[in-house]
Amino acid sequence: MKNPWEPSCDPSLLGAIVGVEISITEIQCKYKLSQNRPAADKERVIAQLAGRGSISMADAMRKI
Repeated sequence: MKNPWEPSCDPSLLGAIVGVEISITEIQCKYKLSQNRPAADKERVIAQLAGRGSISMADAMRKI
């Protein structure tokens, strides 16, 4: 980047910054397939996905 972002903070606070290391032991995934939307919206999304060739995603949405 030509002009990278630099934080603007009080220099006296820089000594209070503490680094933290976190070990990742598990990754979970959640699929959001328009379950909270009205049936008509869901059908439109399924049609669009199928029309664009995303058949497996459209099928997944039909099952929910």
